[in-house]
Amino acid sequence: QKTKQNKIEKELITMSESGLPLVCIDTETTGLKSGYHEIFEIAMARLDDDFNPTGDYLHEFITAEHPERFSIEAQRVTGKTQKDIIGYTPRHIVVEKIINWIKEISPSNKIEPFGQNYCNFDNKFIKVLMGEDSNKNSIYDQMFTREYIDLRWKVKEFNNWIDKVNQRRIITEGRKFKTMANQKMETVAEFCKVDNVNAHTAMSDVKTTVLCYKKLNNFMEQNKHLLLS
Repeated sequence: QKTKQNKIEKELITMSESGLPLVCIDTETTGLKSGYHEIFEIAMARLDDDFNPTGDYLHEFITAEHPERFSIEAQRVTGKTQKDIIGYTPRHIVVEKIINWIKEISPSNKIEPFGQNYCNFDNKFIKVLMGEDSNKNSIYDQMFTREYIDLRWKVKEFNNWIDKVNQRRIITEGRKFKTMANQKMETVAEFCKVDNVNAHTAMSDVKTTVLCYKKLNNFMEQNKHLLLS
């Protein structure tokens, strides 16, 4: 698994150098099962090479085609009701907006996705939203790379890095840095001291994801001397 992750991250560096826009993406859904539950909110923000927002963003609310499937837990987490999610923009119009937005920011009409748990969650729902099927030339394949950056991978990397640092500090100073107990957005945001006021709203979670990623990355970069002999 580690080898696979290292390979993906190496490929991401190459793709970044090739000029594909990096886009942080977050979705809010009516449940956890893609293909049964659906996206009702999506936010996409373009980032520069230093993970700073460029000001190019897309934020849309999507009318649910099956509001009756809105799970009680998802309603609790998002603060929305079945009635709330039936008055938004129709799905086909939002898909068209996404396509046009990607074309505006990317000369190659393709972006490199980045998110919090994008690997295991958001990308599956976006594939359904964009109408992906068994066709290898689907809209998703045309416009989204199959490789991506995920905040959860950065949390794992950070915790492993801290463990290595702590092994040295216990010997030299008797003090330890803390690691994160899990990879949930709430845990990571609290650890990074990022105030996600409107948690579980797509645009707020995009901003929180970017800030947390940068803080973890910067901390390791600024303290890399701790692992030097």
